[in-house]
Amino acid sequence: MANVTVQPNDARRNSNGLNATDGGTAVSSSDTYFIPNNGRVVLLVTSTPGCTVTVQTPNSVDGLAVTDLTASVGATKQHVIGPFPTTVYNQADGTIQVTFSAAATLYAVRV
Repeated sequence: MANVTVQPNDARRNSNGLNATDGGTAVSSSDTYFIPNNGRVVLLVTSTPGCTVTVQTPNSVDGLAVTDLTASVGATKQHVIGPFPTTVYNQADGTIQVTFSAAATLYAVRV
């Protein structure tokens, strides 16, 4: 199991925009992914077999623990997940921690 850092791509307002079909990160169920988060990061996830995406919530709200966020991505579907408020989702180093139950392609975007 490896810890993998994935840098988000900045959304652009120009004629090129962002090509979400190029430059995605192939992810596996055996690794943990860390993505720098400023509160404006969203994840575009595609999975041929389908998968569950889990975003850890290490912080609390009003002293209460928050359950990790899980999102089900249907087979051959694309899902947009996020954004992630920093006070709930960020690790101490300013990243979000994400795991996948099956192989998928991840494209992180900062909007």
